[in-house]
Amino acid sequence: MGKIFYKTIDGLESTTLKKQRYLLNLGILRYPINTEEKNLDKLMKYLSIALLKSKRIKEGLKYQYFDYNDYVEDQFETNLIKQIDDQITNETLDLCFTQIIDLANNRIYGYDVNVYSHEIDISSQYFYIIASKRNLLEKLEKYLIKQSFKALNEIVKKTQKYVRLSLSVSANTLKLNEFNRFIFGLYEQYQIPYHLVDFVFLMKDGTLSDFQKSKELNEAGISIGVDQLNYTLETYTNFYHITDRPRSFSERYLSLLSHQKAFFDTHKIGVVFYNVSDKNEQKKLLELGIKYIKNQKTDQVLKLNQIIDIINEST
Repeated sequence: MGKIFYKTIDGLESTTLKKQRYLLNLGILRYPINTEEKNLDKLMKYLSIALLKSKRIKEGLKYQYFDYNDYVEDQFETNLIKQIDDQITNETLDLCFTQIIDLANNRIYGYDVNVYSHEIDISSQYFYIIASKRNLLEKLEKYLIKQSFKALNEIVKKTQKYVRLSLSVSANTLKLNEFNRFIFGLYEQYQIPYHLVDFVFLMKDGTLSDFQKSKELNEAGISIGVDQLNYTLETYTNFYHITDRPRSFSERYLSLLSHQKAFFDTHKIGVVFYNVSDKNEQKKLLELGIKYIKNQKTDQVLKLNQIIDIINEST
């Protein structure tokens, strides 16, 4: 019979002995079923990986059996996050820009900004997933913001024209004590008009108190967007970003969207719809008055020098 090792503990909910309930997270290693490794440090590493995985379980029994594939994934992510961190430190992590199209006139409203690397062959979204798992998200997003301001400054210098940028930022970064000061400092440093950078706050794991920090930014003239419908009730929300595609553009869904759009119109809230490339679906959105779309999966993704060339060629 295999032996079971376990590692825990998150703490006790109560100090009263009779009502004591343990809030446990368990990482379980079945030995020698999962592994025949003899090195104790390696075994403890395996357990730590299983424990961390158990902490991501939101409901039910919070335990996780170790799987060797989890160790392989952990090693890959450890190496990857080091590369990302080094590129942030050395400022060699680049930016890429996806068009946000105004369907009403088929023109570019602005550009959604993400990070990418010549050296790391992964999608831009995976950078954020890894960074979130490895406690590097705030550093990555602050890097994205700073480099976006530098890029906008460079565009102005080389083209004598402005473009609008849209930056998505997690609730974890928004809640940083120095966040607003950091943002205002960049506007001042690079002499960028407030209305040229839209901030889209991703509030799935945030709270209203976190989001309320954006009121100060909005009062200065900065456009504020959200990806969660309930935050459109706040008076300082300018855009609602529909990031999750519906299962279908059924009459029922379009009716719901129509009622929401009436509310948005009343309160002067714009709507940006993500990942809708079908022309018929775009037509239906436009008929409802939803004219801004962003198709990261299908639209052209540009580098900074390409945007500069496009602007100069059009003048």
